[in-house]
Amino acid sequence: MSTPSFSAKCKELVAKERSLNPKITADRVWELVQAAYDAEKAKKPRQKPQDASDEAFLSDLEAKECYKGINIRREHQKALIWAGTRNEGMTRRRFINWLNKVERPMGSVPDPRKKPSAYTAPTGWESILRVMGKDWDAGVVEQKIAGGWSNLSHALRSDIAERAN
Repeated sequence: MSTPSFSAKCKELVAKERSLNPKITADRVWELVQAAYDAEKAKKPRQKPQDASDEAFLSDLEAKECYKGINIRREHQKALIWAGTRNEGMTRRRFINWLNKVERPMGSVPDPRKKPSAYTAPTGWESILRVMGKDWDAGVVEQKIAGGWSNLSHALRSDIAERAN
């Protein structure tokens, strides 16, 4: 069974009061509604936001995969200074939002699911190129090998990298 809504509770209180006193005044109705509101508010105390500086909270964030490559402690200090200059508190929720907007340094954490880059020469790329260039004109393959990996076209490097895997 569900609990009646605040509006239903107010109507019930006013109806009960009217049954006792048919000439109920507007002030008395206001008092009843205010008493119902106060009783409702007393049931649900507002939770105080948790402070973001809890040591266990920061350690937990440092262990999370999604924040690898971010200096949590340094960002926490920056966030506290930012909040202090604005006379605002730094809650956990606000700090999480802060972290989600931080730009990670380039190349800080390699993605293990990512294939090797076409810009990094795979081991044995020369032999792969020789197999690919069997039908090419004489000497072209050796010229490309002599020129080095970085002088190959992007498409050719991508094909070699794909075959290397």
